Amino acid sequence: MSMRLSDLLPAPSAVTDEYSSIRRDPWFQGRDAGLSNAIVSKEPPPYMKRKNWKPSNPEDFGDGGAFPEIHMAQFPLGMGMGESSKNASTLALQYDSEGKLRHDAIARIGRGKDQVVYSKLADTKAKVWNEEDEDVQKPDEDSIAAITEKTRQALEKITQSKVDSALPVRHAEKTAPAQYIRYTPSQQADGAAPQQRIIRMVEEQKDPMEPPKFKINQKIPRAPPSPPAPVMHSPPRKVTAKDQEDWKIPPCISNWKNPKGFTVALDKRLAADGRGLQQNKKTEQEERMREVAKKAREDRKAINVKREDDNDDAAKARREIRKDRLDDVRKERNIARNRPDKLDKMRRDRERDISEKIVLGLPDSNARSGEVQFDQRLFDQSKGLDSGGIDDETYSAYDAPWRADNVQQHLYRPSKNIDKDVYGEDLDKIINTNRFVPDKGFSGTEGGAQQPRSGPVQFERDQDVFGLGELFQQVNKKRMGDSSKDDRGGEEKRKRRDEFVRMAARKKGLSLDEKRSKMLELFYESKEFFQMKELEKIAPKQKGVIAQSVKDVVQSLVDDGLVECEKIGTFVCYWAFPSRALQLRKRKLQDLEKQIEELRQKIATTKEEIKQSSVGREPTEERTELLKSARQLAETEKALLEKLMKYSEFDPAAIEATKQRIAKLTEDANRWTDNIVTIKKWCAKKFQMDDKTLNKMFEIPEDMDYIDE
Repeated sequence: MSMRLSDLLPAPSAVTDEYSSIRRDPWFQGRDAGLSNAIVSKEPPPYMKRKNWKPSNPEDFGDGGAFPEIHMAQFPLGMGMGESSKNASTLALQYDSEGKLRHDAIARIGRGKDQVVYSKLADTKAKVWNEEDEDVQKPDEDSIAAITEKTRQALEKITQSKVDSALPVRHAEKTAPAQYIRYTPSQQADGAAPQQRIIRMVEEQKDPMEPPKFKINQKIPRAPPSPPAPVMHSPPRKVTAKDQEDWKIPPCISNWKNPKGFTVALDKRLAADGRGLQQNKKTEQEERMREVAKKAREDRKAINVKREDDNDDAAKARREIRKDRLDDVRKERNIARNRPDKLDKMRRDRERDISEKIVLGLPDSNARSGEVQFDQRLFDQSKGLDSGGIDDETYSAYDAPWRADNVQQHLYRPSKNIDKDVYGEDLDKIINTNRFVPDKGFSGTEGGAQQPRSGPVQFERDQDVFGLGELFQQVNKKRMGDSSKDDRGGEEKRKRRDEFVRMAARKKGLSLDEKRSKMLELFYESKEFFQMKELEKIAPKQKGVIAQSVKDVVQSLVDDGLVECEKIGTFVCYWAFPSRALQLRKRKLQDLEKQIEELRQKIATTKEEIKQSSVGREPTEERTELLKSARQLAETEKALLEKLMKYSEFDPAAIEATKQRIAKLTEDANRWTDNIVTIKKWCAKKFQMDDKTLNKMFEIPEDMDYIDE
């Protein structure tokens, strides 16, 4: 039941409207209710009844959107429909300069703005030209020159921009000069008198490397297709000789045609013929029989050699020698394991020649004849003047006398029986004569005993009455001390100088942060782009950054995003602006603040989880006892495991595994030893070399032998 507002209000006391009296007629009763309840709604057909039905007007969509099951362009409520697709049935009113309505605008609908449309009466009438009219007058020479110059400049600007855009590198455009504008405000905020201001207007610097802001209708090459599906290959294997032989494909040679007249070798022709690929059964059997016969002959020969060796005494002697040699090798091996120094001494004594077993530095009692022999050990001594073995005050070039005292007697005193027949008694006179004795003795020497001389003449050093010798020694010692002191002083002075140079270099040199700031200042002040070669020339002069470090510093700035880098053609250009660095720092600050906030949230979440996890785990006596017993059990388990590990060494299974491993290693070592012995025999036979030389060349130890199991 519907209720109207007129039913609730009281009836008016006076009615003057004739229309209202008509509406109070009984015939109109119920009409308003019918109209008020009538709602115009147009809905699409229900589901399963929309076959071949298409929405044609906005009312077909009702109060909903498009129908996805109907495949056609749909614009519910006009959404998605462009301005051009809408029906523009209305035209805005247009007026001319005199204020009259322009009806001819209807004729220009659908026409271009530059298209001429004749829609006025004046267009059908002839026009009278007045020669004195300014509109038809020709321009003067000044106007023509000005327009021509302006046109030329515009064309040059267009062509120059196209040429510059084609160049790989171009400089930044020069900014226009600054303009000064006098500005007088209409009124002040505080009601004071207006004050004039001078405004300086400067053109903003344009980034030469800025990408275009507008779309350029040019064809972009298609992106590369998706990579092909991976092909699974088997792992690489080493090519065997058989594989290499199989890959040798013979050339295709005809048996009937040879238009070039080439001379083909017989082996190439047979290979191309395919005769070598055929397997002849008879040939294989003959080859097998030949190998069997060869093996039988070798076995028979080995049996005969063995029988001869058994009956030959020389063979037995050789076996004994081999056995002794094996014992010596084992003995040397044991000595090398226990006392390596003793093994070296044994080898040296064994390799020494009998002629070397003489006392060094003394003449050989056994006279030798033939070529001059030298003891090699004399050249191996490191003892010399620099070893401190000889006193500096000793007036001798040798450390020991060449011959003993008894030898000197042979030199200066002949034997009794030598040339006695020739000299007779004169020999005794010569021997008993005291040479180098004055006829008249000196005072103070009469009581001296005249003893026979057994060697060469020996002189005594005079006494230093004035002490000059001692004075010379003191001067020499002082000079040597001063020289050593000067050396030490020079060394200290050199150290101080090096330290001063390092400090000066450290003071003059720039750290990495200083170099980075200097390079950024260079970019910010110049506001231009540079190549690396230009930076290496400019930076040392203007900022004091050495040319060798410019590249590394600029690369670090590029990695941090403070300097832009772009390859243009064949050149790599670098530039930077202060706003870029500020934006990077702000972005980095925002990221750090975001990370700090995330970490704070994680800390709060972790604390909340710890708080929730601790619920129900309050420390009680029962829980404390359980934890204590758990710790005791863990310690007991650890002790038992340690005890088990100690006893695991005596486990029969472990011992057996160790024996097997040792046996395998022994077998491998013996196999390698066998291979080495085989190679040594082959080399000795091939190059006619003995075992000692081979061991030295291949660095094979002398005690290498098979390991006894």
